[in-house]
Amino acid sequence: MSKLMLFDFQCKTCERTHEDMAKPGEYWRHCPHCGGNAQRILSAVRIDHTRMALSESASPGSIAHFERTHQMQRAKEEIAFARNGDYGKAPGSD
Repeated sequence: MSKLMLFDFQCKTCERTHEDMAKPGEYWRHCPHCGGNAQRILSAVRIDHTRMALSESASPGSIAHFERTHQMQRAKEEIAFARNGDYGKAPGSD
């Protein structure tokens, strides 16, 4: 009995890509967009830079990526606060 895994599939008709759960030996799915045949494709590797930056053996590159990501997020939050103000207490902070 094989476990289901998350794979990317690309439709041969409409060329749209979607994710679906499949067994490792399954290579075809029906496209949820047009009903055509979708073939399993190789997915790009997803790297968890946050986990890498927080490990003991963190590289300077992963730490720099972590810092840039948090600086960009902080800038977005500051813009949202300037536009919308405070949303009040956080849930559960009573």
